Amino acid sequence: MTHSEPIHVLTVSTDGTTHSLQASDRIDVSAVTSIEAAIDDIDRNGGVECVVCDHDPPAIDGVALLEAVRSREPDLPVMLFAAGEAARRAAAAGVTDTFSDRADTDRLPTLIEEAVGYYRAKRDQVAAEARAATHLDAARDGVAIVRDGRYVFVNTQLLELFGAQRREHVVGESFPANLTFEGIDLDAARLEAVSNGGRTLDAADAILQSQAGSLSVEVSAQPTEWVGRPAAVLIVRDVSDVRRVEERLRNYEQAVESSTDLLAALDADRRFLFANETYCAYHGVEPSTIEGSPLADVVGPDTDDRLDAYVDRVLAGERVQYETVRDHPELGTRLLDVRYYPLRGVDGEVRGYGSTIRDITERSERINQLHKIDRILRHNARNRLNVITGHAEMIESAGDVEVRTHAGKILETSESLLDTFNKERRITQLLAHPPSRERVDVSTVVPAAVEMARRQYPAARISVSTPDGATVKASPRLTEGILELIENAVIHADDPAPTVTVDVSIDDEAVRIEIGDSGPPIPDQEVNIVTGDSEIDSLNHARGLGLWLVSLIVRRSGGRLEFDDNEPSGNVARIVLPG
Repeated sequence: MTHSEPIHVLTVSTDGTTHSLQASDRIDVSAVTSIEAAIDDIDRNGGVECVVCDHDPPAIDGVALLEAVRSREPDLPVMLFAAGEAARRAAAAGVTDTFSDRADTDRLPTLIEEAVGYYRAKRDQVAAEARAATHLDAARDGVAIVRDGRYVFVNTQLLELFGAQRREHVVGESFPANLTFEGIDLDAARLEAVSNGGRTLDAADAILQSQAGSLSVEVSAQPTEWVGRPAAVLIVRDVSDVRRVEERLRNYEQAVESSTDLLAALDADRRFLFANETYCAYHGVEPSTIEGSPLADVVGPDTDDRLDAYVDRVLAGERVQYETVRDHPELGTRLLDVRYYPLRGVDGEVRGYGSTIRDITERSERINQLHKIDRILRHNARNRLNVITGHAEMIESAGDVEVRTHAGKILETSESLLDTFNKERRITQLLAHPPSRERVDVSTVVPAAVEMARRQYPAARISVSTPDGATVKASPRLTEGILELIENAVIHADDPAPTVTVDVSIDDEAVRIEIGDSGPPIPDQEVNIVTGDSEIDSLNHARGLGLWLVSLIVRRSGGRLEFDDNEPSGNVARIVLPG
């Protein structure tokens, strides 16, 4: 309804008169003769904008009608013909105006128009506020309207930050109430300046401390008009998730750019999407120019005859790994480990591929040196030890008691050295190959290791207990590690017929292989080799080297090696592998 439409006035009197009100283009009058009819008309019609009523008890109790109207329409204008005590009761009930008698009606049309004008304006204001509240409550951001340093509106999103259930709990409070904005200059005076056309606040980063905790937010403040008066609209956007993603991306970028590996991504047309600084420097390309460059322009068309085939495979969805040799302008010929992996779009289709390249020249050279040293030790040291052993055996068989004693010591030392060389060779072989894992049935490999130990040490009493179905992903050399622990338990026992127990247990988290003995405690310095508290040196002999070998095998299996005291005496060596 617009303000130019006629005012609908309802008159209530015992005789049905309209109190000298005449229908016109400004006022539309209808009359009823009872309170019940008046209330029915108000409830049913809904278009009444003013009530003019007699107070003529008992037929018409105007004050009672006024109270009934106020319970339904608190702001609806009501004019009452009443005097004395009735007028005082009416004033207390919120009457719009009173008249002492029917003769005092000259002012009535003017008063009706003024009262209804105010009623319409307030009704429109309430409707506008309700519409605004509906829209602002639908916003994803927190929104507040601040005027004269106080909240006049807050939407439901901002209510959550206040920890309030109802708007009335916040409206009227002084800004910022129990909100604290850290990192920006924002107070009631600043918002008052904004509402009066001062400098606005545009998406300022801040930390908001509230009932909901600490949040990263963007805060904006703009001038607005609220219910016909200047105000400031404050918009608080929770950007905590965005900031976490940005931080994660910065970390990724820093990790990529600082990596010593050559990292790049290319699209399905084999053009660069990005490459890190290491990649660009290796290929002599400026980082600012590599995006969009064809692969062949960067690495050269004849770098590797197999390159196209590898790229075809990765673009078909396959992960690819290969080694290749490339010439570097400064470093010479280099051996590279190259790996490709598909990059997929949100639809799952391959849109390109990622590339990681690692220069493994030095690693390859170290492995070659290990092999060379191993061959030298195996050939020279073993042959010369065999010569020493042979002469010692001849001396032992031909000499007197003292000579035989010395010869026996030479033989014992030679055998120990040969054992050390054998362990060194096994460790060299292990280190010379990259770690690998395969499905291993512990229920099979443990009894196999026990059987080998029984054949090697027939006097030893070795028992084994293992459940079925104990399968793990482990190094292919797991059996070798288990056998080494059993041999240690037998060799270092005081009893010529030692007892060794091998038990396997399984739970939801791990498979445990325990080798128990009753021999003397394992020296701390040898246990420390496994834990990393000591290094293998000239003082740590073959037993420590053997434990180190076992530790390497277990670590390459993703497990750990532990040691405990056995009951009532002895040691327990425990291999713990992920289930």
